[in-house]
Amino acid sequence: ASAGKYILPGIIGRFKQMYPQVKIAMVTSDCESIAQKLRERQIHIGVTCVLDKHPDLEYRDLITDDLVLIVAPNHPWARRESVSLLELKGQDVILREDGAGSRRTMLEEMAKHGLKLEDLRVVMELGSCEAVELAVESGLGISFVCKLAARRSLETGRLVAVPVRDAELKRPVYLVGNRKQACSCAQLKFCELVHSPEMKPTLEQLAA
Repeated sequence: ASAGKYILPGIIGRFKQMYPQVKIAMVTSDCESIAQKLRERQIHIGVTCVLDKHPDLEYRDLITDDLVLIVAPNHPWARRESVSLLELKGQDVILREDGAGSRRTMLEEMAKHGLKLEDLRVVMELGSCEAVELAVESGLGISFVCKLAARRSLETGRLVAVPVRDAELKRPVYLVGNRKQACSCAQLKFCELVHSPEMKPTLEQLAA
């Protein structure tokens, strides 16, 4: 998941300092693919914002991330104090690919307000948050991305986050594993580090 790309490197760096002999391979994918890889035991640990109800998967809360509406600095909405979800109907919208957690969260929140995917003027679908950000920055449309992914672009002013006044766009991020797959000592130590008091300030800073 996109969130994992911004959460895991710092944790992995600390883990490698503690256990330099352990080799770690980090694979990025959309939330649905991560769940599938865990079910099929292709990976050992995943980070995702989507709950898969498969009985073999076990989830633990990691952090809470926000989904933010991003626009280019020269977009008329960049000067707005807030917008309504219903106003999306008249805008060019850029979506993540099917299976992405941010897309699912956005569509679920829209459904609460009677909006469907067919109500949007979707101009393109892209496979990564970075690609979405570049498209929005280029003025090709507006989009929803996780705050973790957009943090640097927002801080540098390349993008502007517009508050959506009638939407609840917070979403939990989970650490997930397959309960039927035996964990190695290294994997157990990694999970212990993720949930340790030592890592708590780092995770809280990411979620701020």
